[in-house]
Amino acid sequence: MQSLSLPDLQGKLVNIRSFAGKPLVVNFFNAQTCDWAGGAVSKLYAEYGRAGLQVIGVDLFDSDADSKACMTKYKVQYPVLRGDQATQMACVGGSKAWGTFFITPDGRVLKKIVDSIDNGLEGPVFSKYVEYMLANQ
Repeated sequence: MQSLSLPDLQGKLVNIRSFAGKPLVVNFFNAQTCDWAGGAVSKLYAEYGRAGLQVIGVDLFDSDADSKACMTKYKVQYPVLRGDQATQMACVGGSKAWGTFFITPDGRVLKKIVDSIDNGLEGPVFSKYVEYMLANQ
């Protein structure tokens, strides 16, 4: 994932390497999966951004209107990039349209979650990975 380069919603190419040196959460989503982690990821950024956490969203397949609807619903304040089917296959795998990656400051993937977490426990589970990364940076 270290060499991933994708356009942002304005078309400017962004390379994930530009986020090296601090903990990073990358959340892949689309309009149908936005609710699975959208709120939890936005909350992570709001709670841990000042402590050094970086967050990137990668929208897979959506129109601009659908992307913006998800971003507005969860008050997204972090960069969102535009993904495609090749991104989905390379990063998330198969036909999955949702995934969250926790990447350490040195670029190592600490945890890749691509399946739903039971009973809406994304928030507490995600927070534990972020707290670990921040404590060990």
